[in-house]
Amino acid sequence: MKRLLISMTILALLVVPQFALGADLDDLKATFEKMFQAYVSQDAETIGTLVYPGAVVYTDDAAFPFVVSTENAQTETTNLMKTVFSNYDYYVMTPYNMQYKVVGNTGIVWGYVTINAKPKGEPGQTKYLRHTSTWIKSDGNWRWITFHNSTIPSGD
Repeated sequence: MKRLLISMTILALLVVPQFALGADLDDLKATFEKMFQAYVSQDAETIGTLVYPGAVVYTDDAAFPFVVSTENAQTETTNLMKTVFSNYDYYVMTPYNMQYKVVGNTGIVWGYVTINAKPKGEPGQTKYLRHTSTWIKSDGNWRWITFHNSTIPSGD
């Protein structure tokens, strides 16, 4: 009986963290999708709520040439996105082949993004980017602390 109890305890200790990890992974995926939907609907407020205070954001995309790196990153990002979105008729980001990994309270997302955008008064554009982002789970919520998009060189 004692041996059975010890075996069950060890099994529980090995399996329970995997269930928690799976839930965190699903939650990270859902939060990442929420961010992309906010871009599609040009919802700067939602994008701002998904930023971790003190985030570091950089992109070499000419449409969003910005760097955010302050303790006020949420407000700064919200205001920046409002300004950017006001210059577009539409801005649709579509992720594909996204990969997700959770280690403790850190989530990592990487893959590819297609951007279909139409600046006001200009023709539409399509861009292909590599995407990497790091997320922190704080107070039960995933927030991105850094991301980087870079243009895929032609031929890749």
